[in-house]
Amino acid sequence: MASKGTCKADGCEKEVIGKGYCSRHYKLWREGKLPKARYKTCRTEGCKKKQTDKGHCADHQKKKAEAAAAAS
Repeated sequence: MASKGTCKADGCEKEVIGKGYCSRHYKLWREGKLPKARYKTCRTEGCKKKQTDKGHCADHQKKKAEAAAAAS
């Protein structure tokens, strides 16, 4: 089987398994923990969950809606 090359993460020389990353960096990419994430992440600082159409993850969007309802 032909090699797919080396990992595109800075300083990593391991063999590529998917999307240009080695197994370790591919897992981090899938989890949204690399600078170029798999998907857009929540706008709430420190949150790496997938963003909904309103810019926050489902959990933070729900908290935001609850806070707005409590304020009214």
